[in-house]
Formats: sequence, structure tokens, C-alpha cells
Amino acid sequence: MCAKVAGMKQSVHPQVIITVNGPGEVSAWLYPLAKALRRLRPDVRICVALLPCVFSTGAEKRVVEDLDIADAVCDTDESWDLIFKNKMPNGFEKVPQGLIFHFGGEQLLTWLLSMRLGYKLYAYVEEPFWLQSRFEKVFFSGLNPLPDKYSRDRSRHVGELMVDAATLRRDQHGARDGSRKMIGLFPGSRENIVKYLLPFYAVVVDSITPDHPETDWVLAKADFIGVDFLKNFPTLDDGRPLEASPFQLRSEGDAHWLETEGGNRIEISTNSDVLARADVALTIPGTNTGEIAASGIPMVLVLPTYWGETSPLPGIAGHVARIPVAGRYLKRALAHLTLRNLPFLAQPNRRSNQMIVPEIVGKVNSRQVRDSLAELLSSDNGQMVEDLRAAMGAPGAADRLATEISDYLASMQANLAS
Repeated sequence: MCAKVAGMKQSVHPQVIITVNGPGEVSAWLYPLAKALRRLRPDVRICVALLPCVFSTGAEKRVVEDLDIADAVCDTDESWDLIFKNKMPNGFEKVPQGLIFHFGGEQLLTWLLSMRLGYKLYAYVEEPFWLQSRFEKVFFSGLNPLPDKYSRDRSRHVGELMVDAATLRRDQHGARDGSRKMIGLFPGSRENIVKYLLPFYAVVVDSITPDHPETDWVLAKADFIGVDFLKNFPTLDDGRPLEASPFQLRSEGDAHWLETEGGNRIEISTNSDVLARADVALTIPGTNTGEIAASGIPMVLVLPTYWGETSPLPGIAGHVARIPVAGRYLKRALAHLTLRNLPFLAQPNRRSNQMIVPEIVGKVNSRQVRDSLAELLSSDNGQMVEDLRAAMGAPGAADRLATEISDYLASMQANLAS
């Protein structure tokens, strides 16, 4: 399967192909690394290959293109054709100086891609994986301890890329003005989750505003969620067990906001803007919790568990819902089993192994969330802010990884020249 390097055309531009999928990997890992690599080695071609993944939203290719961080990006079908049919996607090149860098998707497919192109493999992960011995180097985020059996020449901690992503996003905006309290709402990046969480958040907004009229609300709309989805929001009359309140999308010029049933306004903005301006956040589990913590924003994490089958799960568990009749209930059981094996859900809690920020999990109601947010709004959260930033660590992972990539490509260039 391996392509012969001698048959590849010569190019002055080395190439790094990054395999990825899922909104968290694109926004919090790929984004800062591509930025750092572009600064360090502007001559390097950055290509992104999306791989099949249960965590994907289907909007990853569009988002990568909109971020303008890659020279080329191919969807999962094109990645499949490259791996198994040797069909190069548009913008990808067969050059001798190259590297495959794995962020997400099935590791086996990344390995097969490296076999196809004859490139070495690097990876950035949170925990060891079964195919690790096939990778030249594996870098860890620091979320989990690195087992002693792994060679430090090929495996080591480099830090959390989420911290670099949050830093990049905050730097695009000014500092918080502090005149009014602002609560950032993070309902996630997947439409099938947002359709339940956002109407629940609307209930929370209407319940807390009478006691805290000085509070502003802003929705951190993920790049993977379109304004049209909010405009044509799914019906709430679907038998959902979670509290829900309707809202209307309003617009004036380029400004958009949601008007709740209680007449409250939820400004619609970007994740980066909310990370720069929010004093408190309400979020679900995921990458957002790492970026929020790295930004020093106290948060309340909420995870209703009524319909566990709506959440993506890794591995085979993510596909069992396709089984006729019983699949839905089997995936629900697996989701609850997975949850029981996770003592913490928020990234700062997981990294510190302690409950820095509150987590409301299970048969959630708006009163619980309202009370937790109200406590944060009325408290001195200075110690929590310090603990959050300490748990996530300092920025710099992106620069360290970019240097590793650059050093490898430089050694390849030297070998080819000799």
C-alpha cells in the first residue's frame, strides 16, 4: 500500500496532513496548532483530512475552510478514497517531505493513510491508545498521567492545546468592562443537543433575571451551528422530559438575539467574544469547559441524562443505536454506564481531580441551575479563577508541537539533500 517516495514529485513545500474530526478537535486543537505552525514555518503546506467519527457534526469541512488555517481540506469520503483508492484530494500533493499528524477519528485509518503516503506518524491525545506503537511520536495533553512503560523519547506531555485556543480567541477582543454581570451560555456544537439545551437555558434565564436584573445574557453560538437553525428552531412539542421555554430570533442589521418568553434578551455572539467578556458561564461537558476554565471564568456545568442515546459515544457504543427496536435503549444504557465511570465531567475538575466548579448531572431542573448561577453571581470567585487556570496549565503546547513538527521536517530536508 505504501507509495514509493522516489515516485513523488519534488516540491519546495513540505506537507503536514492533520487527521481530525469533531468540533472540539477542530476548534481547540487544530486551530491553535495550525496558527503556530504557520508562524514558525510559513513554507509548510497544511492539509486537513477529516475522518469518520461519531462526534462529528457534519459541518467540520465548512468550519475549517472558514477558519482559513489550512491550504486544503478534504471530507470523510475524500479521505476514504485517498486511503483505499490512492485518489489524492484537491490541494493535497504527493511530496517526499511530509508528516501525518493525528488529532481525531479512528487511529487505524490514520495509520493506513501513513502507509499509503509513506509518511511518519505523530499524534496528540489525552490517553494512550492501542495502536500507539505504530506512531513515531505521541504527545499527551496532561489530562492523564503518562504510564512509565512509555519511552520518553517517543511519548511525553506537552500541555493543553485548549489553553492556547482560548488565549487566541480572547486576544481578538477587548477586556471585560465590568459595568454589568454577563453570563455566557454554551449549549454545545451539535444541533441534536442544542435543540434540547437552548430552550432549557431560556427557562433558566427567565427564572434568574427577576432577582438579578443587572445581568446580561449572551449565547456563545458555535461555528458549527448556523443562524438558520435558530431561526427555524425545532418544535418543543416532542415529549421531552426536560423543561423548555420558546424563544424568538430577532435581528437588527448584523446583530442577532433571542427573545425569551419572559421578554429577556439573549445576545448571540461567538465563542471568542464570550470567552473575552463573560463573568460566569453555563455550559455542558466538552471542550468548552477547558477553554472557559483557561479564560478564568467560573462556570456551572449541566448535563441532563433523560435521553442518553442522544449523546455521541466513542467506539462501537456510538453506533448501537442503529440496531432496530432495541438499539436506542441499548445506547441509553451504555451512556449511563459511561457516565458512572467518569467521576468528573468539566475539564478543570478532571485535570485537578476535584470539584472546582459545580456539576449538575441527572434529572436536572431549572431551579438547581438558577441557584448555582445565583451563588456564583453573588460570590467572590477569586480563588476559583486561580484554581481554574492552574488546573488547565500555562499556554505553549501549540508552539511546542509546531517546533517538533518543524524539527522533523528539517531533518527530512537535510537527509534528502545529503
